Amino acid sequence: MKVERIKIFGGKATMHQNKFGVWQFRMWVSADKRYVEKSLREKVKARALTLAEDMYEKVIGDIAKGKTIFSIDVRTAVDKFISERQAEVDDEVIGEGYLKAVKSHLSHFVKYVGEKEKVGNLSINTLLLHEIDGEETTYFQWRLAQGVGLASVRNEISSINSCMRYLFEVLQVTTFATFRLPKAQMKKVQNTARRSGDEVRRLTFTHDEWKSFYTAMRGYKSKLKNRITDDEYVQRQLFRHWCLFAANSGLRNGEQRQLKWEDVKIEKEAEGKIHLAEVVVGRMTSKVRRGRTFYTQGAEYLQRWKKIQKDYGISTKGLVFSTDGENEWESWRLHKHWRQLLSLTDIDEEKRLRLVPYSLRHLAITNYVLSGNSLTDVAFTCGTSVRLIESVYYHLRTEKMRSVATKRFVRRKGKIYPLGAKTLIG
Repeated sequence: MKVERIKIFGGKATMHQNKFGVWQFRMWVSADKRYVEKSLREKVKARALTLAEDMYEKVIGDIAKGKTIFSIDVRTAVDKFISERQAEVDDEVIGEGYLKAVKSHLSHFVKYVGEKEKVGNLSINTLLLHEIDGEETTYFQWRLAQGVGLASVRNEISSINSCMRYLFEVLQVTTFATFRLPKAQMKKVQNTARRSGDEVRRLTFTHDEWKSFYTAMRGYKSKLKNRITDDEYVQRQLFRHWCLFAANSGLRNGEQRQLKWEDVKIEKEAEGKIHLAEVVVGRMTSKVRRGRTFYTQGAEYLQRWKKIQKDYGISTKGLVFSTDGENEWESWRLHKHWRQLLSLTDIDEEKRLRLVPYSLRHLAITNYVLSGNSLTDVAFTCGTSVRLIESVYYHLRTEKMRSVATKRFVRRKGKIYPLGAKTLIG
C-alpha cells in the first residue's frame, strides 16, 4: 500500500500517516545527516498539517539557536536519572530499598513507552493516551490490566514524574516537568492512597480466608504431589515461609526482603511454647526512614526455613529470604507464587483479585489490634503511626465495640466475675 506524503513548505518537510492513521512529521537535518521523525498525535489531516508546519518552524528555530535536535532515548534518560539517585544512596541520603523500588517503577514506564522511544517524542499527555500493539490505552488501564493495585500505580507515577522533573530541570531534554493525569482516576488513586477503612477491610484476609490460604500452601510446596524440581521446591518453600512470617510480623515487603540473619535473634519463652523473634529494622531499610527493634511470633517459621536452606546448601548468612544469601528475592517471583496459590484456595474470586502480598501486613496489624494491644505498641511494632492505624483500621472499632457490648459478668458475694462474650441472636 502506497503511503501518502504531504509536502510542507514546498517539500522542506513532509508528513504521512502510520498504519494506525496517526500523522507523522519527517524532516531532513543536513548538519546531523539524519531525519527528524516525530508523531503529530493527530488523525485529522487539516489539524495535522497545522501541527506539522508549527513543528517545522520550531525545528528551524532550535537549529538556529544551536540546540540539540535529536533527543536521547527513554532507556538512556532513565538510566541517567537512576545514576543520579545511586549517588544519593552512596551518600546515604536515600536508602537502597527506595532506589530499588524506583528502578522497578521506571522499568514499567520504559515498557509502556518503549525503551527506544525518544524523550523528545513524549508529550504531557503520554500517560493519558498511548499506542501499544496498535491499541490506544492509558498508563492506568495498562497497569491495572496486569493486576496491579491502584496504590501501586500511584507510587509508580510518583517515581515517573520525579524522573521527568529531573529530565526537565537538570538535563533539559523535555519540554514539561510532569505528565498530566486524569482527575477522575487520580481521585480514586488518592482515596486508595489514604487507605480508607473499608478498602483495607476488603484487602484483608478474614479468618476463614487465611485458613484456606495457609492450608493450600501445605499442598503447594509438596515436591511429590506437584512433581517439581529442587529449585522450584526451594522457591515454593521460600514463598510459604515468607507469607507465614509476614502474617505474624507485619513487616513491609521491602523490609522483609532486606532482612538479614544478623538482624534476627530467636528466643523461647520460659514455658517453652511460644517462639519469639527479636527483629531489627534499620533506618535505611525502613520505608519511613526510622529504625526499630521489636518482638514477633513466627520464629519457628524462620528456624524451619533455615533448616531448608542448610539441607539444600543455601547460605544461612546474609539475607534471610534469599536463595543464596546475597540477592534479594525478586518481587515478580513473590507475585507469581501469590497468584498461583490464590487459585488453589476456595476464596471468592472477586476477593482473590483484591488480595495482594501487602494484605499480609494488614492481617498482622488487624490481629495485633484485636488481641487487645495498645495502638501505640502496634504502631511502634509495625513502624507506622497511631493516627494511621486509627484512621485506616477504624473498621476494627466495630468488632471491638461489639466485644464490649457482649461481655457479661456475675456478682458473687460482692465480687464481680467476668464471663466473656455472649452470642447475639436475631
